[in-house]
Amino acid sequence: MAQRGGSVTTAVKLGPTVFSPVIEAGTLQYLLAFEELEALRWAPLLAPAGIVLINREQLLPVTVQLKQAVYPADGAEALRRRLGPDRVHLIEASRLAQEAGSVKATNVVMLGALSRFMDLPQAHFLSALEVVLPPHVRQINQRAFESGSAIIDTAATT
Repeated sequence: MAQRGGSVTTAVKLGPTVFSPVIEAGTLQYLLAFEELEALRWAPLLAPAGIVLINREQLLPVTVQLKQAVYPADGAEALRRRLGPDRVHLIEASRLAQEAGSVKATNVVMLGALSRFMDLPQAHFLSALEVVLPPHVRQINQRAFESGSAIIDTAATT
């Protein structure tokens, strides 16, 4: 769907017992939005202390392109003001991925940023990338992961 302009949603649940892939409103711990409007769309699912990571990219929906709707002018910033700067992190993930060697690594930049909030060693994430990625893209993705992780400490997310 994403290649044709549609929205793609993926839910990942971790825990000793998972009964359903459905995320109930008010229970989402981490929201990774690869586009600003998607962050606004899924924010109601956030838990009271949930963290939002937003790629600073705006993809105009067809309704906006046809002038049947208006893209929120400051949606991500409004979400940040409402939830607080410690819970909403605006990341130039597409730019960082390009700098790492490929815009296709945007998801890995976001994963690197997410790794800073999860109670899992970063080595586990990097090991998983080694296992699932073909050798010719590993170095690009490792750089992308590291830049996503590092950006959480900089003013670029504030």
